Amino acid sequence: MSFVLASVLGLTTLALFAISSPVSADGFILRKPLVGSIFTLICILGALAVVFPKECNSILGSGGEGKSFVFHAVPSSNLALKGHHINCERFFPHTLRFEGHVLCAACSGLFIGALASLFGAVLYFFVGIELEQLKLLFVAVGAALVIVGFIQFRFPSFTRLVLNAFFVVGAFLVLIGVDALVENLLIDLYLISLIMLWIFTRILLSQWDHSRTCRSCTSECEMKK
Repeated sequence: MSFVLASVLGLTTLALFAISSPVSADGFILRKPLVGSIFTLICILGALAVVFPKECNSILGSGGEGKSFVFHAVPSSNLALKGHHINCERFFPHTLRFEGHVLCAACSGLFIGALASLFGAVLYFFVGIELEQLKLLFVAVGAALVIVGFIQFRFPSFTRLVLNAFFVVGAFLVLIGVDALVENLLIDLYLISLIMLWIFTRILLSQWDHSRTCRSCTSECEMKK
């Protein structure tokens, strides 16, 4: 809950920055390439974490039994993993099927969102596309998409995929909108740290939802032993 409150507080402070612009431009000429490089790295690492979660867990030292992006269920096991989730009807809304494969809907959405944001980051931070009069609109729409991304677990399959993609794109829109408004490196770095908080909060909410799903289940299985 504390992470959710911190994320909401962060969004509130961003709204204040966007509306009142209490800070001035710092004139740092390398601001955009520096911020763009950091955000691009976050997108790349996020996409790799989706595709190779087991390797990511090993690097972070979590010791978890992460699996790859796509799974083939083991017919002989009632607890076979499909799309990162236990083969249980309660987790069917968490997955979707694509060309015979079972995918995690949330991870698929995050992956798509990371690729879209990566493309947008190149255009804004390195190519130099300007937002013109759309700065506040980008911040407002981005913040709304981030908020919707926090409640994505309430929706099934394809909608879950779309909302998770919107979550990443929303964070990107907020970043470029605020950057275009204030043109201040410290604010950009603050926002990047806030984006990392949003990602971590999103992960914790997903873990809570998985735990809640299992706790509310009346079936007997190995997961409860």
